[in-house]
Amino acid sequence: MAIAKSAYDLACERIIISKYGDQLEKENKELKRKERERMSSLPDFVVDWEMKNNDLNDLNDIEEEKIMPKASNEPTKIFTPEEIRKHREKNNKTEIEVEETEEIEETPENETQEQEEQEEQEESNISVPEVHWYGHFTSYGGFSRQNRAFVFGLSNRGVRVKIDIQPLAIDVNSATMKELEFLAKLDLDPKAPKIYSATIPLDMNHNGKKIIYTMMESESLHKNYVDKVNLFDEVWVPTYFAQRQFKKYGVNRPTHVMPLGVDTERYFPTEKVDPATLGFDLNKFVFLSVFKWGYRKGFDILLKAYFDEFSSNDDVSLLLITRCETDNNPDRIPNDIGNLRAGIDKSDDELPHLVVHTKNVQEKNLPKIYSMSDAFVLISRGEGFGLPYLEAAACGLPIIGSNCSGQSDFLKKENSFLVDPDEMSEVKTNGNMSKLAKHCGFYEGQVFPNFGTVGIKKTRELMREVYENYENSLNKAQLLTDLTHDEYSWDMAVDRVLKRIKEIV
Repeated sequence: MAIAKSAYDLACERIIISKYGDQLEKENKELKRKERERMSSLPDFVVDWEMKNNDLNDLNDIEEEKIMPKASNEPTKIFTPEEIRKHREKNNKTEIEVEETEEIEETPENETQEQEEQEEQEESNISVPEVHWYGHFTSYGGFSRQNRAFVFGLSNRGVRVKIDIQPLAIDVNSATMKELEFLAKLDLDPKAPKIYSATIPLDMNHNGKKIIYTMMESESLHKNYVDKVNLFDEVWVPTYFAQRQFKKYGVNRPTHVMPLGVDTERYFPTEKVDPATLGFDLNKFVFLSVFKWGYRKGFDILLKAYFDEFSSNDDVSLLLITRCETDNNPDRIPNDIGNLRAGIDKSDDELPHLVVHTKNVQEKNLPKIYSMSDAFVLISRGEGFGLPYLEAAACGLPIIGSNCSGQSDFLKKENSFLVDPDEMSEVKTNGNMSKLAKHCGFYEGQVFPNFGTVGIKKTRELMREVYENYENSLNKAQLLTDLTHDEYSWDMAVDRVLKRIKEIV
């Protein structure tokens, strides 16, 4: 006999907004029909965010195809730096207002011509840096986002960058895709340095200098990973944590710290945005978490702490901006939440408000999500860098995070609310934290922070502290906001990479 689903189970099913293709269309239509029938009886502590407007919706911009389009065979005009300079000067000229009584000294025509010829000669003697860049570029994942930021930033600074696009789902809009395809067709010296921005690239063949820009989320490093990293001429990592980690576990290549960054022109503190204007129905105080759904991100720690500490009597919401790590298991999120809920000794009506959003949010719209929230919380078991922490901090939000891995470069006890691990544990595919070990071959047998009873209790205490003492929390958060804007902008990140490129070409 089948077991009847609880109201909570039914509500959990509603959090999935399918983006997985035609094979699920029929099931989704049936699910929506059933949802309409039972809408009046559904609890509101788990809500599927329904779009009320298209401000945040990327359906009009997103490329529908899920495979890389073929590169165009049309010839591309390659402009020299001198041609680009003259073009910009022509299009950016402004008239200079001069007082009528002011005399203007005219420069003889022949002298002007000599100056122009001298400037052109000087510019022709300047070597234009060239670099190949390998990696993912088209998704909203971490490596794709950083790769786009670097190649566009370097191109704007006069570097000729040819990109080697690795196939992945296309989340970026058509305009971005067009720019990426342009960079993929550039003709460069095949011996120019090549930067491999990936965990470990699938193809390492290159005739020139090879640089790997990589990171690992564990506390220790797998021997196979170390061996592969040592095949490169030079290593770039985004944190000083990683630099120490790599040296300790056997990486013998020169290793340079190249932090990532935040677009501080887009991410900055503002007055709180009303969630209703963006289509969200949230309570007064909003905890936000942004992550790709997976065990490493510690969603179980966060939800357990939230369900235990708060109730429907608290005027609070937890908003999860998340998505599955793969497109082939749309039931994973509701199943995981349902399993966690089974261990909570509360009735459905007693549970606090939870909203889960599983559609892509365009990068340009993420600041709106941060600005309608009050605090950011993510108890991750490991980060290579931890970009969402910095984005939230740049927007002025108090940060509740895990005290470990890459984010420890900038999350400190004086500027954040930190949860220490209960212990450090070796993960095994057939033993401790097997979900983590099975996710990546380089995780097997490696040390990760383990958050248990103590970590959950601390998370509860910090969430309650931020909720009830918000003004004090904002004062603490200001320190991290200032640090983010002073030291972690994308302009600074690109300039560091450009400096190193000029040193090696």
